[in-house]
Amino acid sequence: MLKVEKRTILGYILAFWLVGVFISRLYVQIALAGVGNVAIAVQVMSVIWPVFYFVFSKHSLLMRGIDGITGGMLFLFVFTALISCFISPIPFFSVGYLLATFAGIYVAILFNEGCNKADIAFGFKLFSILTVILLVIYTKYDYRTFIGYRLGDGTRTMNPNSVGMIAMAAVVTAMMFKSFFVRAILFVPLFFDIYLTGSRAAALATLIALVIFSWQDFVRTSIIKKIAIVVPILIITIVIIFLKWESIYDGLNSFFLWDDRHRGFSSGGSGRTTVWGWVIELIKNNFIFGVGFRAHGEFIAASSAHNGYLALCAEIGVFGFSAIMVLIIRKLFLLFKIYRNSTDSLLALFFGVFVAFLALAMFERYLLNIGNPVSLIFLMILFMSKEKLINFVKGK
Repeated sequence: MLKVEKRTILGYILAFWLVGVFISRLYVQIALAGVGNVAIAVQVMSVIWPVFYFVFSKHSLLMRGIDGITGGMLFLFVFTALISCFISPIPFFSVGYLLATFAGIYVAILFNEGCNKADIAFGFKLFSILTVILLVIYTKYDYRTFIGYRLGDGTRTMNPNSVGMIAMAAVVTAMMFKSFFVRAILFVPLFFDIYLTGSRAAALATLIALVIFSWQDFVRTSIIKKIAIVVPILIITIVIIFLKWESIYDGLNSFFLWDDRHRGFSSGGSGRTTVWGWVIELIKNNFIFGVGFRAHGEFIAASSAHNGYLALCAEIGVFGFSAIMVLIIRKLFLLFKIYRNSTDSLLALFFGVFVAFLALAMFERYLLNIGNPVSLIFLMILFMSKEKLINFVKGK
């Protein structure tokens, strides 16, 4: 019989680490207007504070559990990113963000090594509950007199897409609850918030993660249960589409806006394809070392590339970008292999979140980010060792 480790205090710390990034973001935007050295310090501290626990605990402060290839690729990323900082038109800003990003990766690795399976499962559950409570409060605050705005735009305190990503993180971590009733209670306000943000990328990424998570259970059910599930759903779907197609199309179009001239297909995805062209030219002209970590926005007539892959390549050059992509591709294949051969819900969640985040990064600002809970979960998964994942399959 497999020995299942008991939950430790790290489960609580993990939950408060993830939700703390959201809380600090709210505080910085509402109380400090998002500017100033204090605002930066608060956001950085929200990421690195768990280190103080590890300092005074029995856990090692060394980055153990990462293999030679992972260590080599991480070194290459940091090295090339550091060189890019000296090229950057905003060098102090670039160095600061690089240090903060590395600190986030470091904390993620410490959690990977310190947490057992029970810690992570509990941490995700607690994070989901706390985030739902906070989002309900924030929604009431932001949307009370600003009906017609996207959630976050009402009070100009949060980017709607960032709110959508936070809600996405809470949705996927809520899948750790086995009870369908509990999931439903958490899902209702979260899906409502994603709808209010109008964040199409977050909505699609959430659906990707949920499908991957649910598919594992579906394929392992008996043929009779599959038929009992699929046939009624298929019949009901066909009937509804046949009878209410125009209403369904209008409802979906009101959210995804594919016919909208400003945000639809004809606009190139709110002008994203045009911006992507600018960034590709930036990459061609700064192929080796890039233009500076977190500095690509200084060179284009837009706030960002709205594509994490292009942004990272433009900022640190092809070698640093390739190092991160090696880590991503290796982890993607490993997670898929484990997902295909395992029935473990946590591993299914890891694979779902990983794939969903990679899809999300096609339309968001950054591929490596520490300013959002789902980005921190992605970093945990990216730098989690093969041995740790196998131990999770064994229940440890």
